[in-house]
Amino acid sequence: MGLGMSGKKGMSGTKPRAIPERHSAGWLKAIDRRYRPAIVANSCLATLHEALGGIELLSPQQQSLCERATWLHIRLQQIEQQYLAGQGLDASEYTTLVNAQLNVLKALGLKRMAKDAKNLQQLIRESK
Repeated sequence: MGLGMSGKKGMSGTKPRAIPERHSAGWLKAIDRRYRPAIVANSCLATLHEALGGIELLSPQQQSLCERATWLHIRLQQIEQQYLAGQGLDASEYTTLVNAQLNVLKALGLKRMAKDAKNLQQLIRESK
């Protein structure tokens, strides 16, 4: 029997591999980052940060909203995939999540933010 993530024989990691059905603060840090759901979630979050001008420009409140928007985006995709697989659709839950996502995105701003351009001297320094 091999060693698990805990370093003990027969013990496996305790982090979940899937996106939780309910949002909670820190959900993205709580899931096992080696698996596809976490990889997709981190990519989605990074894309949102980049669209808003980069994480370094975001307040903690905006970062929290980005995490919530990411969870909503992925949860909606899961519901849509289940529907397409013939598993039905809870229209009330779906509509509630769509409206929540829209409100979060409105709070963040629906337009892409431009990053500050670097001047020539900064580019030269960074290339060295």
